[in-house]
Amino acid sequence: MLNHYAALLASGGDGPQALGVYSQALALNRELNKPDGEAASLEGIADHHLTEGDTSRGIELLRQALEIYRRLGIRPDIERIQTRLPGLAAP
Repeated sequence: MLNHYAALLASGGDGPQALGVYSQALALNRELNKPDGEAASLEGIADHHLTEGDTSRGIELLRQALEIYRRLGIRPDIERIQTRLPGLAAP
């Protein structure tokens, strides 16, 4: 639920608020042992960093999300991130 709210904030242009909500969602998903939600939170935080120009941090977070998706075998999410990563170049 928090990930969806954060995504709405991000799509509305409120990046700082979205980052805060994604961070809350990440902590909660970890506490509740919800790895799929954790990966989604990491992906949202990565998108924020990429938007802000912090490519290295964004790539690092996407790779963390990718590892979780691989562990869970969530193929569409694995493929989505694998498609994105080559297009990103760390400075």
